[in-house]
Amino acid sequence: MRATSRRSSLVFEIAVVALLVAGSAAWIFRAETRPTQRDDLKRSVSELRSLAAETAVLAEQFRDGRLAADLWNAHLELLREKVRDNEKELGKMRPTLEMVSSHGAARVSSSQVTTAMDELAKLGDEPPAPSSDPATKLGKAHDDLTVAASELQELEQSLES
Repeated sequence: MRATSRRSSLVFEIAVVALLVAGSAAWIFRAETRPTQRDDLKRSVSELRSLAAETAVLAEQFRDGRLAADLWNAHLELLREKVRDNEKELGKMRPTLEMVSSHGAARVSSSQVTTAMDELAKLGDEPPAPSSDPATKLGKAHDDLTVAASELQELEQSLES
């Protein structure tokens, strides 16, 4: 009788563990394949807006000579890495039909931010002399980041409604 009882208990425990594993696998699969929710896109847009605005401020400080070269390079690289991660996240999203347009706008803005940041990274360690070609490139990158941050803020607000 005891052997039958132990065997039944063991079978029950195995069944419970199998159900837990199957449930976890189904939950992970659903999380990976579900359509992007409005809040997910809004969070990515908000983060990208913040990164663009922060990089624009960083570019101003660099232009004005208020940043050491090491701080400029390290901070810019950190921001670039965060933007790359954000771009990857946007690339993995599966927007619903109602969000395709907003998602596309976010990806375009992300590309613009990346391009501007790449231009800033090419400037080197020292702030460019005024009226030089590098100073013009820094100004353009700054302006592009400011415009992108503004556009992303509008997109973020449209996702709130």
